[in-house]
Amino acid sequence: MTAEYFRSPDETKDLFDGPWLKTGDLGFVSQNELFISGRKKDILIIHGKKYFPQDVEVACSQITGFHVGRLAAFCYEKEGDQFSLAVECKEWQPSRRAALRKALEEKAYRMILQRPEKIYLVASCTLPKTSSGKLKRVPLREMHLNGELQSFENGFVWSWLKNNSIILIETAKYF
Repeated sequence: MTAEYFRSPDETKDLFDGPWLKTGDLGFVSQNELFISGRKKDILIIHGKKYFPQDVEVACSQITGFHVGRLAAFCYEKEGDQFSLAVECKEWQPSRRAALRKALEEKAYRMILQRPEKIYLVASCTLPKTSSGKLKRVPLREMHLNGELQSFENGFVWSWLKNNSIILIETAKYF
């Protein structure tokens, strides 16, 4: 365990609640075992009800046309009620992308009775991931809020590079 953030006393104050380390992880205990179920900052709050983004993602994963495990659901309003999906899409034909978008919208609606405000269909290797390959929803949310996340219907694709800088590629040059 850690005693502090290196050279960051303000963040260190927010790190502890008395003797407890605030990790942001959510979990439960069953039969004397701890199960981690998600992260507090990733929770979708839709009309006051809380959903794990993984539940929406698993429901949507039954649909074909995108890379397995490369779909992220994320909320971006303080009070919730607004969420979007970002999907690393395999489909390049406009009619197939439209069908995929419609299927994702319907599946998300059946899951949480709310349609995503936006569904981003992006190219492979676009969504930010950890070194172990897990999706990073906070940077994805920031990209959305800053207008940096674009579907490739717009003619552009954002690529996430190893040094976490973002570069713009015109899809017409490559596809």
